[in-house]
Amino acid sequence: MPENLKKCKPRKRGFTLIEVLAAATIMVVILGAVLIAVSDVLKSWNESSGKIQGYYEGDSLADFIQQDLQSMIIKRDGRAWLEVAYPNNVGMLTATRLGNIPIRPPQIMFFSPTYVRPRYDSEQLSTKSTERKPVAGSICAVKYQMSYKSPFRKGFANEGSNSRQPNAFYGLYRAVIDSKSTFEEALGEAQGWGDSVEFALQRFWNGSCSILNDQGYYVNGMDLKSWILSPENFIASNLVDFQITFAVMYPKEGAVRQNESPYDIAYIEPGTPFTVADKLYVDGKLYQRSSGGGKNYISANEVENGFLAFAELSMTFVSDLGAQQMRNLSGENKEQQFKELRMKYGTTTTRKISFIVQPAE
Repeated sequence: MPENLKKCKPRKRGFTLIEVLAAATIMVVILGAVLIAVSDVLKSWNESSGKIQGYYEGDSLADFIQQDLQSMIIKRDGRAWLEVAYPNNVGMLTATRLGNIPIRPPQIMFFSPTYVRPRYDSEQLSTKSTERKPVAGSICAVKYQMSYKSPFRKGFANEGSNSRQPNAFYGLYRAVIDSKSTFEEALGEAQGWGDSVEFALQRFWNGSCSILNDQGYYVNGMDLKSWILSPENFIASNLVDFQITFAVMYPKEGAVRQNESPYDIAYIEPGTPFTVADKLYVDGKLYQRSSGGGKNYISANEVENGFLAFAELSMTFVSDLGAQQMRNLSGENKEQQFKELRMKYGTTTTRKISFIVQPAE
């Protein structure tokens, strides 16, 4: 190649330091914007998926509780057949109120031929499944109770000990005593002592009873107050509100006009304990709903000869993200923070449960 052409050929030039720094800055800005957008999308996705999971769990649990309560047995034979008590605070769910709603959860104790119950003893479990004979009877003592504890550790009668367990959080527990032990103990002498049957079921569940465990062996003298909070009885997590309102139908006073119902309806609001036995024992006031949405309170003795018509169940679940933040609550305004987190991350399921028949004599 001629020498003059070599001199005229343009020389290649690289990027300057300023250009490299400018390109890197632009790339960082773009990546930052993308990360922020992705983070917002993931946050929305987590919140939405948490709410969807809450609705699914709430609906499934409401179906389960509805089946239990609708199969409940109530008789007027002198025994207690249903008791709703409010004896303990559960974490932030105390006797105080959030807004106008009492938030201490109930303990519901009743008898039911529930299909989810202990059915076979160890002798029957050792035979072929097609040849097994279930434990005689079908009526079982059932209890629902919320607690603030670890679902992986055994329960204690002392709620304070439960709340200090690692991974402690709100959960719902359901205990079922087999039909044999129910007949011999829960419906036997356990209800025979005391001045009345008003607190008979609470006395029973605070005592001891024989339990048919998962291996089919009877454990005599089991402490029921701690056993109900065992991992085997755990059925729902992240449940931060559990309330039920029972409606009572009772005879109207005075003459009843033609084509008019002979019954009035009163409501036992959450936080009011009661027992259904030979009559209705309500430890507090009831109310009637007025046409304007208000409440007209009445005394308990007006409904003592009434019967349960239906119940309105309400449950609120929080997502795992909300549960994590609730575990880290601190400061003097924890109750307000709890309320805000429940509203932000919570999903509420409601269900109306109808009781078809009046109690049998």
